[in-house]
Amino acid sequence: ELLPPLLIGLMVFIVLLAVCIGSLPFVMTGDGTLPGRIRTFLAYAPGLTSALLTLATVFLAVGVVSSDVERKHIFTVASKPLARWQYVIGRWLGVVLLNLLLLTLAAGAIYSLAQYLRAQDAPPDERRAVETEIFTARARRGPVGLEQEVADRVADRIRKLRQENRYEENVERFLPPAEGDVERARELLAEEIYKQELQQRQSVRPRGLIEWTFDGIDVSHGRFRDTARVTDVRVDQGLARVEAPDRVLSRLVYRGPVRVAGVDGRVAALGDEAFVVSFAREDVSQATAAGVAEGAEVEVVVDETIQVTYQLDPLARVPGDTLPGVWMATNAATGYRDGDVRDDPTGIPSTLTVSARVVDENTGRTTVQYYNRSAVSVSIPREDLGVLFRVGQFEWNFLRGMLLIFIQVAFVAALGVFAGTFLSFAVGSLVCLAVLP
Repeated sequence: ELLPPLLIGLMVFIVLLAVCIGSLPFVMTGDGTLPGRIRTFLAYAPGLTSALLTLATVFLAVGVVSSDVERKHIFTVASKPLARWQYVIGRWLGVVLLNLLLLTLAAGAIYSLAQYLRAQDAPPDERRAVETEIFTARARRGPVGLEQEVADRVADRIRKLRQENRYEENVERFLPPAEGDVERARELLAEEIYKQELQQRQSVRPRGLIEWTFDGIDVSHGRFRDTARVTDVRVDQGLARVEAPDRVLSRLVYRGPVRVAGVDGRVAALGDEAFVVSFAREDVSQATAAGVAEGAEVEVVVDETIQVTYQLDPLARVPGDTLPGVWMATNAATGYRDGDVRDDPTGIPSTLTVSARVVDENTGRTTVQYYNRSAVSVSIPREDLGVLFRVGQFEWNFLRGMLLIFIQVAFVAALGVFAGTFLSFAVGSLVCLAVLP
């Protein structure tokens, strides 16, 4: 009998899926940080769910139809006033609804385990990454105008070579790789010049400055306001400790911007009941005048934030594998600036969180600058540079991901039912597994 083995196989897949998802958070540590653990879990758990459900769907969808044929049950069905397409659709819907149930249970388990990991203790910088980079749905924008700027530089270089009567000489250097094709040699010369100009545009010399423009950034989500109480002030250090309710603390991120009593500051420390705000030296007197004193009730404003993501690649070896620099984002319309002095690791992605007030709300544009304080030249590849901004919540993106898995298994169910109508169980399963890649 074919059906009992199918049910046994399905139960095996269900148990395997439950064991795998349940154990992933505890056996996979990623890079050792809390964000790394969560990213690894969220990367593997849906993929594992998709793979196991797909395999189970192939065997079940092929089996439910081919078993009817092999066991002659199809003759009983055919004797009833039921169209063939209705039988096929009914079998497909049965498999799809079972998949929907299993996927719902798996999605609930993945989401619950992700929230469990989210609640784990972590250093402030890791907590910032968890809240602003993982559990937030974000869109990405790259620098604008870069391609045109590099293309203009290439045209200028070629124009200068022609003026100096060195263009044809350079074209001849590319004739061997172009197999004597002059037009192809000219294309290769232009490509080589493009690479050189692009490398120069995305590199910054020691004590040098580089700038990019980003647009299409949506910061319409607004800001959050509430009141809190100052419990300690250290004027000489530009620090103030502020006790705030959870609804405020949950919106703050380590090193992120915050305004206390109308004065801009940054979150220097973040705890369960309070946070520490640091004011720039020139803003300390303004904060004192605005009423930032021990025991005072003050207004706390948490702005929407954006993240500048980048990777620094030194063009020479640097001690300690870190590069000192200054990042600054500017709203050209209002003149508002926000940034940070940082020591960034080399060769791995880094993130800078700044207030969304650096973005012009009318045009969605901001300018980002990097000042290289190191003694070596630094390359910042354009593919590693971008601005991330919030477009929704993690839950909506998670549901979209689960919906994509459901669409996939629904298609696999249709493929399996189709194969089962004219192939045996073994051959139909093999055909489906061959088609899937």
